[in-house]
Amino acid sequence: MLAFGDLLRPIGDDAFFAEYHRQKPLYVKGGASGLPELMTWSTLNRLLGLSSYWTRHSLHLMLDRVPVATEDYCREVPGPGGVAVQADPAKVQAWIDRGASVILNSIDSLTPELQAIAGTLEEALGGYVQANLYCSFGGHQAFSSHFDTHDVFAIQTEGEKTWRIYEGRVAHPISHAMIKEPDADFRRRNQGEVAMEVTMGPGDLLYIPRGQYHEALATSAACIHVSFGVVPLRGLDLLQLLEKHYLADPLFREELPAPGAADGAEALTLYLSRLSDRMTALLREPEVLADLAQAQRNHRGVRGFYDLPRRRSSQTYRLVAGNLRVRQQDRGFILTDSRQGAPLPPGTQRFMDWILTKRQFTRAQIDAEFRELSAEQRSALLGQLETMRVIEMVGAPTGAIRPASPRERAYPR
Repeated sequence: MLAFGDLLRPIGDDAFFAEYHRQKPLYVKGGASGLPELMTWSTLNRLLGLSSYWTRHSLHLMLDRVPVATEDYCREVPGPGGVAVQADPAKVQAWIDRGASVILNSIDSLTPELQAIAGTLEEALGGYVQANLYCSFGGHQAFSSHFDTHDVFAIQTEGEKTWRIYEGRVAHPISHAMIKEPDADFRRRNQGEVAMEVTMGPGDLLYIPRGQYHEALATSAACIHVSFGVVPLRGLDLLQLLEKHYLADPLFREELPAPGAADGAEALTLYLSRLSDRMTALLREPEVLADLAQAQRNHRGVRGFYDLPRRRSSQTYRLVAGNLRVRQQDRGFILTDSRQGAPLPPGTQRFMDWILTKRQFTRAQIDAEFRELSAEQRSALLGQLETMRVIEMVGAPTGAIRPASPRERAYPR
């Protein structure tokens, strides 16, 4: 099992969170050198050969800090969903011959090694992780100095690249026209002096906090690095997450006081004060806190492995009580048969709704559908429903399971 600390040796995760996380850059020479090869030239060539995967959105080209126009390296091809705009291998290679950098977006699910690192970062840092690959050639810079709207963990896998980290840092940037860097003059005024310059070789790791200005240039004939961007939920996301709770509260559905009324201004001030008090109270309610915690656990990429024709063993259940439903009561939810009800633990409403719509299901389906709940929570809920005679087991588990291979133990499902 890959641990977060394995990426930071010899720093360790405790020192990282205490001194660097969201605070300042960190360069770890050989930090990732003990891991299996993350991205080699042969792996990159194999992935690029999956030509139908690479579109104008997933593959970009940059030559000397200028993006290559889509029409200059892509072409329209017929597909099952209509015409698609795919990267043309011959055109891409022609641009590479001129020194263009290749950027591959969202590659974190394409190999077991990429999946393992992305999953480890998500588990440790509590945010969605996307991996992008950058293939560059000596003397040609892809991007001028810039900042990212997320934390970055860059791992050098082939060749060498020199990075400059600047003193300047933008506070909590997001991808929005009002917030993100408006022009080159803004950058020159705000990036500051060079604070750190490092030349990274294979196995080296560089952590760059969100908003920190940086730039990089290949110093070998050719090089590859993979950047893992970490995007946690932010305060702005709360507004959307809380919408269902606002809709259920009559206070938020009230009309604003009429501006033409004699006491319009005073009435509006009073109403806004009531809203503020209600929002504060809402954010303390167990059901809301459980929803927010669940949203954080769900804020992850969808990745996985297949091992056909193997089939895993899984216990089957069937619904016994068909007259139950989940109903809201006060600020929580209950499971009721119209005569009596039992309160549901915070954060389990979706679990119960799902089960009540299934005549039969397996434990594997439960585990796949409700990953926001721990295995212990899922087992406890199923046990409680069995005790209440809501569900019952059907027969015994079927299907053969073989021992995990060394590769599976290193990169678990």
